[in-house]
Amino acid sequence: MNTFGLHADGPYGGMGGSSYDARDGEEKVKHVDLWTANYGDRPYEVIGAFNLEFQDGYSTGRIGGRDNAVPLYGPYSYDFADDETITEMHVYAGHDDGFVNGLSFKTTVRPDGAYDVGGHEGNDNKLVGDALGAKGEWAGATGRDNIHGADAVVDNMILYFKE
Repeated sequence: MNTFGLHADGPYGGMGGSSYDARDGEEKVKHVDLWTANYGDRPYEVIGAFNLEFQDGYSTGRIGGRDNAVPLYGPYSYDFADDETITEMHVYAGHDDGFVNGLSFKTTVRPDGAYDVGGHEGNDNKLVGDALGAKGEWAGATGRDNIHGADAVVDNMILYFKE
């Protein structure tokens, strides 16, 4: 699927939450903040909320984390260098069930692992090669549709990479 010259991967995760669109045209993600949460009676972490900032300075603001009864931990931040791209990404999530549990990636600057936040429960969805678009330039995320996405925690994600 191509949108705005972007390659989409997913959806990953469950069937709850509100829709969101955390993209800025074809701009590359420059900074990411993730918060984790222990949700309900689950003994593991899930992604509670996230914020993406793009090369042009636009910020999505915090997406998810809307329930004050669910404490968030973080933010866990990462800043991409201007020429840094993602070489491998893992999205840990149930298939049409549950939440986005965790996110990790390796980059051209940090090939041994730049970022690993949240739990590793659910399916390990490994994105490499063509799944990362033409160059591994992350360009945002959306909630699955107009009734699924993020409220108390991040229920699902479709990830976008520049073509």
